[in-house]
Amino acid sequence: NSINDPIYKAGLLTAWATAKIYIGGPENEILFMLDEAIQYLRNVQDFNEDQNWWRARILGTTYNYLGYLHRSKGHYSLALDQYKRALPYFLDSNIQDERANTLNNMAFLQAVLGRVQLARKHVDDALMIRKGLGKAYPVALSLNTRGIIHVLEDHPMWGERECRIALEMCQKMGDPRGIGLAQIGLGLALRKKGTQWKMEVGYSQADAELYFREAEERFRSSSEVFSESVKEPIRLWEAYNELGSLYCDWAWLTRKWQDGDRKPLAVDQYDRSILHHQNALRVAEEENLPFQAADSHDDLAQAYADRSFLLSELGSQEKAK
Repeated sequence: NSINDPIYKAGLLTAWATAKIYIGGPENEILFMLDEAIQYLRNVQDFNEDQNWWRARILGTTYNYLGYLHRSKGHYSLALDQYKRALPYFLDSNIQDERANTLNNMAFLQAVLGRVQLARKHVDDALMIRKGLGKAYPVALSLNTRGIIHVLEDHPMWGERECRIALEMCQKMGDPRGIGLAQIGLGLALRKKGTQWKMEVGYSQADAELYFREAEERFRSSSEVFSESVKEPIRLWEAYNELGSLYCDWAWLTRKWQDGDRKPLAVDQYDRSILHHQNALRVAEEENLPFQAADSHDDLAQAYADRSFLLSELGSQEKAK
């Protein structure tokens, strides 16, 4: 408060708000801080060349993290608007690292919205910029994002390849957050790859179980990272949520297994699915993540319904005996 430099104040507010976003701070407080940073830089126009570069960097970063905040709350259209507002600042001032960061964020969001071609263009542009800058960690993040995009467009084999490379890079660097993110991406690719046994022209049931086993290991490792090494609640929710979805998929595989009656084992897998979705819901409720909480409720409803139907099947079999 004793310093009148608006660039300093705006930069500090944006950095502070960004930290609060990652650790799960109050949304209203974060929005106020980011808005205050924007107002500091809008109210002053007579900057020199160096100051204008910093003004562009901080304003663009502020809009980028406003986008990230809205995305984490499930407000996708608002998030996309903020990402679009960030890009011109980076482009006009040739700020390539933050431009790549925003493009990468946009790529993921466009993929979730089903705009796969646009998502691929954004992530490829981000990856090209990051490779040119020669920094391994951002490259790994873009590879992981591209892997997830492949999974979302039903190409989990390609996604597995990209996410596995990203994980290896992060392991070499020893970066726990990167490792946790890549574990989630790789686990998702393996889970989706495993579900292709249903197509009858894809993988066998035995293949699917192998993929599910590795996916289980990846999600568990990620949940350990985000519950012990790195406080980032939305990622912990993702790890638990994916574990819950994995066990639900696995239980269906077990129910339909051709050799022998494995249905009692499927009940245990549904129980595990419910446990991890409950863990995910707890994180979402404790950290004020209503969009993720709604997702967990939906997944829990599905797991309970599937388990109930299976128990009724088993009860009918016992009566028949």
